[in-house]
Amino acid sequence: MGDAVVGITTSGKSENVLRGLKAAKEKGAITIALCGKHGLQGGEADHIVAVPSEEGAHIQEVHLMLLHVWCIAVDATIKAGGL
Repeated sequence: MGDAVVGITTSGKSENVLRGLKAAKEKGAITIALCGKHGLQGGEADHIVAVPSEEGAHIQEVHLMLLHVWCIAVDATIKAGGL
């Protein structure tokens, strides 16, 4: 199992996030971008989760909820003997 990198950008244009995702992809990591309604601008990720909103606070609230759910899923997987 390889590495995964999650980039979080409300606008989808954050230069540091785009560079980080690009570098991670070049190293062979699975890349996941959390962004807003307009998707990821000027960059690529293997998986894009675009929140269908233009309100920054709403986008960030959904990003936080997703991160919490992913943490719960990873914990449950570890407890069940996976990973």
